[in-house]
Amino acid sequence: MPEPVMPDPVTPAPAPPRALSDAAGDELPEPVLPELVRLYLRNIALGFLLALVFTGLLLALDVAHLRHLTLETTGGWLAIVMLVVFNTIVFAGVQFAIAVMRMAEPGGPPRRGNRAPVAGRDAVAVPVPARPRGRVAP
Repeated sequence: MPEPVMPDPVTPAPAPPRALSDAAGDELPEPVLPELVRLYLRNIALGFLLALVFTGLLLALDVAHLRHLTLETTGGWLAIVMLVVFNTIVFAGVQFAIAVMRMAEPGGPPRRGNRAPVAGRDAVAVPVPARPRGRVAP
């Protein structure tokens, strides 16, 4: 018969998870971010990573001598921070726009018609009288 396992007296037992409660003591539901907010935060994080990579590549490849300008001047670190922040705004916005557009429901076939000519109708020439406008030269 196996012996019962005794808990370690040094390690305290984990506390049971506590539910949130309000002033009256009623339990509140766990706070959950809406799905759209979570999507936006994920895209901001992805945009930040892309901005870091992009800025790193700009500096590593020394595009327009940015590496020299940022590393050899006293305020160069500020230029690097600004590049990362503004590129984060751009890349996060693009990522969010792509994610939102991909959420669209797949539609049916295009609703513009099939561009086939209408059967049974032929083009008919219609005479239009042309009258001169204004003064006519003698």
